[in-house]
Amino acid sequence: MPRVLQVIEATIGGTRRHVRELSLGLAETDWQVDVAYAIGRDPGFRHDLELFRQHAIGVHAVPMRRRPAPVEDLRAVTRLTALIRRLRPDVVHAHSSKAGLLARLAARRAGVPVVYTPHLFAFEMQVAKPLRALYRAIERLAVPWCDRLIAVSRAEADAARTIGYPADKVALIHNGVPPLPLPPRDRGELHDVAFVGRFCRQKGLDVLMAALPLLRRQCPGLTVAIMGDGIPPWRPRPQPGIAWLSAGDAQAVIALLRGSRLLAMPSRWEGLPYTLLEAMQAGTPVVASRVGGVSDVITHEVDGWLVPPDDPRALAQALLTLLEDEIQRALLAETARQRVADFTLEAMIEATRRVYRDVLA
Repeated sequence: MPRVLQVIEATIGGTRRHVRELSLGLAETDWQVDVAYAIGRDPGFRHDLELFRQHAIGVHAVPMRRRPAPVEDLRAVTRLTALIRRLRPDVVHAHSSKAGLLARLAARRAGVPVVYTPHLFAFEMQVAKPLRALYRAIERLAVPWCDRLIAVSRAEADAARTIGYPADKVALIHNGVPPLPLPPRDRGELHDVAFVGRFCRQKGLDVLMAALPLLRRQCPGLTVAIMGDGIPPWRPRPQPGIAWLSAGDAQAVIALLRGSRLLAMPSRWEGLPYTLLEAMQAGTPVVASRVGGVSDVITHEVDGWLVPPDDPRALAQALLTLLEDEIQRALLAETARQRVADFTLEAMIEATRRVYRDVLA
């Protein structure tokens, strides 16, 4: 039975979900799976570890830091190298930038093929120009250490080629979601607009908050539900019509989506967000920023609406247009359901298995 070691430092958000669902799915096939992880960024990852143990997936704690830390990074590479030599996996699969660098170095030292999924390159995020240049230089340097790169979006595949990856070393595999049982819509608790995501600059909650006064001029009774975790980069002021909800499990998210007319996704950067796919499954039309892999899924005015990032006025206008047009919302919802049927978890897992087999061939 072939063996794969998944390596993750960014145990949050979509990367965490991707590794969890990929690992559990692979464990149901002909692959033996281990996960090397850094605990600390999301205490909830401990729940994932329990799931892994229940499915006979080996779990191995390896201290890794998100920030640059040369001494600690060297220790992490040494520990990962020792782990790889002890487990003797056929393939190492590294996820996100920091684990991607450390695991590629360790796999190279141990003589094991390595697959890398950036889940959005660090140099594509909105960081200071010197840092962006540094991240790009590091990624360019690490290209020869990678046997295959898996991009979760066309934008990520294009970015990989700009730093030197040849086309035959890049595989495009979109994130996938399992079929979800949908609860009935609760008309008694219907929200006009929902936001689901971490309270961080990436997700653009501040853009939505700036759009709300513009939107309320035309919709004075507007109701908004905001679900997420973390600390907003500003002090939230109580406002009528806004419900602040703690981050919930998958069922809570789906229930919120089913109880909302629209989902706003004003992100500044993205890989391929799972919340987008879930909203399309739930039949909730999406107004999203035209960033990252969003355009892989949404065709503007066909199965969702796209707006420029960091543009509260454009976001408000798009939300207003759709709130006033129930027929258009229904058409978008139906087309979106058909479109998201192409983005299945089963297809994602099978495509990843093919990459592993190709690397070993």
